[in-house]
Amino acid sequence: MKRNKLTKVLLVAGLPLLLIAWNKKPHKKVPPDVPVTYYKLKNGLKVVLSPDKTSPTIGVGVYYNIGFRIEPKNRTGFAHLFEHMMFQGSQNLGKMEFIQLVQKNGGILNGSTRFDFTNYWFHRTAHKVPLLWRFHRVHHSDASMDASTNFRGHPIESIFWFGTSNIVTAAVFGLDLMSLGLFFLVATPFFFFEHANFRFPKWLDKTVGLVFTTPNLHKVHHEQDQYYTDSNFSDIFILWDKIFGTYKIQTCRTNKIWFKRI
Repeated sequence: MKRNKLTKVLLVAGLPLLLIAWNKKPHKKVPPDVPVTYYKLKNGLKVVLSPDKTSPTIGVGVYYNIGFRIEPKNRTGFAHLFEHMMFQGSQNLGKMEFIQLVQKNGGILNGSTRFDFTNYWFHRTAHKVPLLWRFHRVHHSDASMDASTNFRGHPIESIFWFGTSNIVTAAVFGLDLMSLGLFFLVATPFFFFEHANFRFPKWLDKTVGLVFTTPNLHKVHHEQDQYYTDSNFSDIFILWDKIFGTYKIQTCRTNKIWFKRI
């Protein structure tokens, strides 16, 4: 009896709440009020202005309605070509002065592959110069390869050779510390990924491996046979090896990771 009375009390008390919840109108999401004004200058430049006075800062973004997405079929690559021609200078700015002008005014060059390109040549040189190879072959001394192989290296080489490559790149091309930081942010996962001891599907090499360095491609670089060791030097973009003729492929089943007497 007591249980039935308690059930009736709860039903009577909960009924008004159910009615309130049933009659309550759903809350409409109000989109944020973002003021936007469009202008068009006499030279055809379109300007989009959106003032926000919550912070005393100004953000400027420049977008060009050009690129591979709108290039006609069989005529792609011109936008990329003109981009590199721009860096070579013009009547108003000399070579690399455009990049320096952007950086002096607070801009950031965040689309450069020069660090990876320089690392390719430093890595390749470490295999060809006997004195440098004496240090670098420590990295090739693992009997089996996994992500920890990335840490195996002679300290002299790590500090005075590969450490110098980034300084040289920044000095020659006028790149700032932000660009260097972005490079390491992208490159560090690749260092571990390319040494990883996982079994990857074949389609990875046939798709991703067309542009990027995959573990199977980097295992070729750690092969006992010097013919294969002197190949696939790239860290991020395997394209450098394909362009400069050091790209080699090998079936992973026949791949023998280093441990020879050195």
